Amino acid sequence: MSRIPLVITVTILFLFGCSNSETAKELELEIEKVNQSITETTSEISKYGEGSALYGLVNLRLSIYKQMRSMLEQKKTATRYFPRFSYSVDGKVYSPPEDLASKLSTLETELVSAKKEAEKAQDKATDSGGLIGALANMDAETKKLAVTQLSYQLIALRNGFPPYIELASDQGTKLQATPPATDSAGKTESKTTETQTNEKIEDCQIPGTMDFRKTTWGMSKSQVKATEVGPPDERDDVLSYSIEIAGMRCFLVYIFVEDKLVRAKYRFAAEHSNKNDYIEDYLDLKKTLEKKYGELKEDDVLWKDNLYRKDSSERGFAVSLGHLSYYSEWDTENTAILLFLTGENYTIKLGIEYSSKVLKNLEDKTREKEQASEL
Repeated sequence: MSRIPLVITVTILFLFGCSNSETAKELELEIEKVNQSITETTSEISKYGEGSALYGLVNLRLSIYKQMRSMLEQKKTATRYFPRFSYSVDGKVYSPPEDLASKLSTLETELVSAKKEAEKAQDKATDSGGLIGALANMDAETKKLAVTQLSYQLIALRNGFPPYIELASDQGTKLQATPPATDSAGKTESKTTETQTNEKIEDCQIPGTMDFRKTTWGMSKSQVKATEVGPPDERDDVLSYSIEIAGMRCFLVYIFVEDKLVRAKYRFAAEHSNKNDYIEDYLDLKKTLEKKYGELKEDDVLWKDNLYRKDSSERGFAVSLGHLSYYSEWDTENTAILLFLTGENYTIKLGIEYSSKVLKNLEDKTREKEQASEL
């Protein structure tokens, strides 16, 4: 199952001749800086336990730096032959944005600001201890991740690459290379294709590092957007993407409070003429989640009205009326996970909700303030 697969094709036409030594030297300096960042981040990650939220944030930074280095090394190698680049994203030729200069200027400004924020946050974390220190460290690492993401986008746009961040993993993004070919003019043509495989629930999160997909709780909107492909539907404190997962169309929703990611969910959009099929979807998802998260914390089948309780053929219809609901819950160190099947007015809702345990109070307090303001 999959979102629409992302395919980035890089076509390089090698025109043999003198190398552009000036550009190569600039790229060497960039690569040297990135290598230094990789060394520092590798040292930093050793301070945190694998599977912790802080480890996840630092590991994500490290992955982005490594992708940044690969991108620059590819450009450096190709520059020796004065190549012409063309990129295809989902089969469409990629062109740098018309307002490239404006985007670069905006990114440079945002990067300067992000670096200052990260330095302040790190100073605060260094001076703090206990629970306050732990929260300060989380804030500092989140802000440093923002710096890394902005740096990646800036370098990508400067060098003519699509500014997408796709992290490679054994079960996610894969890199495939086709053998060099020769065109009619005798020029060597090399193609590299990056394809994002079909998504399964058990594969769409980096094991032991992320809280949900490629994100950790507390990330800002801009950080979350950098982990997904394509523009979202953005409204107030919500980002929404239309994807496919577990063989079904669904909406991927990220929910923020004070620009911090606190919840996320999959809202499935499959339509069935036989409403009992929604229950089958629920049970299939439940089996998958049990394999991934293990023993259930709660497993409830709730009847609010017993009208159709003795008729198994009408249970899906009972769900659509709000008479019957299904809930399954799991817990991880940082996250509460809820699989639900509910209904009302002949409409059925099937989804999986992921909630931050640490930031739940922040969301609750914000909701209470909003409710109080309405009175």
